[in-house]
Amino acid sequence: MHRGFVCLALIAGVAAPALAEGYDKLDLFRAIGLAEGEWATVLTVENMVVTPTPDMADDADMAEAIAGAKAVQGSVFNTTDCLGNGLSANGDLVLPGVSIAAECTITERTVSGDNFAITAKCGKASDFTVTFKGSKTGTGIDGTADMHMASARMTTAITTRIKSTWVKACTVR
Repeated sequence: MHRGFVCLALIAGVAAPALAEGYDKLDLFRAIGLAEGEWATVLTVENMVVTPTPDMADDADMAEAIAGAKAVQGSVFNTTDCLGNGLSANGDLVLPGVSIAAECTITERTVSGDNFAITAKCGKASDFTVTFKGSKTGTGIDGTADMHMASARMTTAITTRIKSTWVKACTVR
């Protein structure tokens, strides 16, 4: 199983009800209406921007990080995930092409018909945030993941296009 680029740290089913505050990760998985089984996902990095903090603006390593971010734009990654009930043994929320770590908190969530949006925060409030927005498309999903990371040296913003298709039944290990 491989999570691809989006793992820096979601679809077949019936229309799902709106979510109220307090739903946990497993409730969210069920509300989206994901089908258990094997999912094939294509992740395309649409944009990646590294912005140094003012004191790091002239640092040679930072120039290399900025150039590396530009080189990643347009990269395509393929993943295959076997989804069970939505949570791995360690409590991660596992979705097609995306895994939200157990220690992350779902801070915003909306499920309305075939559309969904999820925001998770990891670490301190500003350290790492990922927002996944998408729509069910028959036996698949089409969406984007926007990630924002902050450190003492830089901030990084990444937008990734996610297209995923349910393939077949599988056994979660």
